[in-house]
Amino acid sequence: MQNRLIAGLMAVLILSSFTVTSDENTEDLQLESVNSEHAARDTSAEIKIHRPGESIDSRETLNWSPNNITESATIQFTVLVYEQTHTDNIEQINIVGSWIGNNGQFYEQFRLEIIQVYAQEIDGISTITENYTYPNSVWGGDYSLSVSIVFEEAEPVSFERNDLKFETYGYQFGHADQKAESYVCSCEQNTISLKLINTGEDESSLSYRLNLNQTSSNTKYEWDADSTEITNGVFVAGESVTLSVKLQIFSSYKYEFIEIPVYLQVFYENDDGELIFLSDENVYINNTILPSQAPPVVKVSLSNSGLEIPTSDDTPPSDTTPRNNSVFTFDDDNLLLSVNISNTGFYQKSLEIIPLNPALTYGVIYSGGSYTIASFENFIGELSYLDYIQFDLLISNFGEYQHETIPLEFGFNDTPTTLVSLEVAPIPIVSEPVISVIPSFSESLALPVDEIEEIQIDLSPYQIFSFFENSWLMECSQPPQTKITIITFETVCDESAIMINHDNDSQLISNLKIQIEVYESFQGDLASVQFRLTPLVNGSNTSILHSLTLDIAIESTADGPNDDDTIDDNDGSNTNSTDGANNTTEDDNNSTIDANTDTDGDGVIDTLDACPNTASSITVDEFGCQVIEQDIDDGGDDTAANLTDTEGNSEQKTDDIGTQTDQNNVVNYLIIGSIAMAIVGALLFLNSRRSANQTEPSTKTVQPIMPLPTLPLPSMEPVVLQQWTDAHGYSWRQMSDQSIMWWNGSDWIPYGKN
Repeated sequence: MQNRLIAGLMAVLILSSFTVTSDENTEDLQLESVNSEHAARDTSAEIKIHRPGESIDSRETLNWSPNNITESATIQFTVLVYEQTHTDNIEQINIVGSWIGNNGQFYEQFRLEIIQVYAQEIDGISTITENYTYPNSVWGGDYSLSVSIVFEEAEPVSFERNDLKFETYGYQFGHADQKAESYVCSCEQNTISLKLINTGEDESSLSYRLNLNQTSSNTKYEWDADSTEITNGVFVAGESVTLSVKLQIFSSYKYEFIEIPVYLQVFYENDDGELIFLSDENVYINNTILPSQAPPVVKVSLSNSGLEIPTSDDTPPSDTTPRNNSVFTFDDDNLLLSVNISNTGFYQKSLEIIPLNPALTYGVIYSGGSYTIASFENFIGELSYLDYIQFDLLISNFGEYQHETIPLEFGFNDTPTTLVSLEVAPIPIVSEPVISVIPSFSESLALPVDEIEEIQIDLSPYQIFSFFENSWLMECSQPPQTKITIITFETVCDESAIMINHDNDSQLISNLKIQIEVYESFQGDLASVQFRLTPLVNGSNTSILHSLTLDIAIESTADGPNDDDTIDDNDGSNTNSTDGANNTTEDDNNSTIDANTDTDGDGVIDTLDACPNTASSITVDEFGCQVIEQDIDDGGDDTAANLTDTEGNSEQKTDDIGTQTDQNNVVNYLIIGSIAMAIVGALLFLNSRRSANQTEPSTKTVQPIMPLPTLPLPSMEPVVLQQWTDAHGYSWRQMSDQSIMWWNGSDWIPYGKN
């Protein structure tokens, strides 16, 4: 200190005779004196002072000690530039710390030059952070901190602050390891190491005294033999004194923390001979009490979501809402868990993992390697107190255990275990409807179509599942020449999937507006749009759980059957909502038909009438078709052969019955007539040949002409006369034998048979 005063007096004498200027390029000078106006303040930037790692918004540390230990002698400087300036243009930042003398002069004590500038842009503000460890040779006193920012293509910016201070006299006292907390145990006698450091200006000295105050009946503490000799003395700046306390905690002590009161006096003598005390009071040394034996603290979470699974020691939540705590595999054969285990006991312990379901397969993934449980336990060895380990546990080979409880125990040797129980299921299942729509149109629409609809999506039933994040992927599909736009999300349906989260989007998806466009060039009478909801789970390939199909009926532009020939009960739209987990289907098509209707009045109801337009005066067969009589003349004798048209035609009892026109009947009659004429011609030809071969007798005997025996018709395989598909997707055939066939998905079968 005396050297500093002498140097200061010499500087004053020199300054009284000469004008001293600042030379920024001279870094060799231990002492530099400049005018107090050496740096003008600039409001476009500022500097903040903190301990390393602290936020720039936290309270600044402005008092420092010259002889701090290295960990405490590092200052975090943060330069903030408020102007909209690209930090790439900053060439250099200079920070100079100067001691302010009694005469108002500045004496440089340290300098920091930042050549490589790394800046962060936050809300238009550039921040440059740099840590600086100052030397123990700095003087104690008030300091000025000046900053200059040099730009490549702009004028430099300079500013300063004068509230930084280094203490001339200072000390530190506490645990010898200042970074680590002290842990003790009631199971044995504990030794606690303490350190007293003189952090003042170089060459300054301090006196000290330490005493232990015995005031507790539940504890006993005393200095060890070596420390008793050094509980008082004098030490200079930069020196330290280390002492040890022996502590015994009795079993009657029921708290988790204990404080050791040490009466500490630290003082120095000023120039007038007065004692100036920096400390004259009890200092409490805090310690954490650990149990001798403690079960492992286990935290298990799903690796793909971070959702934590409760253990047997966890306190049940106060929420009374019924919850489902199943863990879902989404039909995967394995499940990956993230496990964190810590030792809260005082002694080192070996980890034990005990799977209670031997039918499953267990593996450990740790530091890039794969282990069996046994090899992993041997690999990590013992965990010391408050030590922890984190790894992934892979459970596989679920098979039939998809709806089982999977118990796991984690323990340390000779300590109680901690139980983790998993209820495993393939997927979450809800019974409530999730996705639905009420179409605003009820009839077929003419092209082009441009309609606005609303889809309702309610994901709230999934909120009861603790380990399901209720996040989804909504996808759409539609036929060509159509466009579906999700107006709410401003997204075209087939271009990209939409991510939906119940917590964030529940209000939006409750009335999801969609725009349906069907272009003029669309071909077909039905445009079907499908919406699908798939759970979004990281690390799992999930399947669709909910879907909805919206059918838009399109007016046909081609010539079709007359209104009298067609019964059309299609309401113009059809929605089919399927919840994959619940197997429920909603069908809004409710068309019906009167089963006893006889439109043509021929006595055969429409559902069985193969010829629906016959007149009421015409004789018909059981299928509603006219009975045709045709005479066959054999050699002048009238033998009437009544050929009855036995065409039978029926259709599946559906909401829309396909009818046949008179043109179909004419074709049928022509075929039957052709067959009959061929048979008659054959008979006449045979009869003429037989007559030519006979010899005419001298006396004619007239024999009555007997009727010809009935010849069997040739066996013919029925052929398809007509095939069509009705409005409900059923396919039909009319055969040459007048039977009606329908396609059941695998075979053509006669109508009326399953």
